[in-house]
Amino acid sequence: MASIKVTCISLKGELVDHARVVAIGGPNGGGWRMTVAQAVSTIERGVNEFYLLDANGRRLEIAIEQGPRRKHLRARGGGKWLDDLLTLRRFEL
Repeated sequence: MASIKVTCISLKGELVDHARVVAIGGPNGGGWRMTVAQAVSTIERGVNEFYLLDANGRRLEIAIEQGPRRKHLRARGGGKWLDDLLTLRRFEL
């Protein structure tokens, strides 16, 4: 299983209006991007795991959270769901 660092996200909606992450990306291999659906699929198949580094340099897992309508990606650390994924740099799809 590949462990991949996520350094940027693409959002749909406004942060104050319940924005949701629709894609993730990173610097590995000159830059990469994938939709949340693609990332969820690779996690569920055991192909990849994703992580980010928080402001203190602590590694946080990016895990799948089941929402009322779809699966989401969200940071997880210390046994808790965290919003650190939303602090990453943005890119446009």
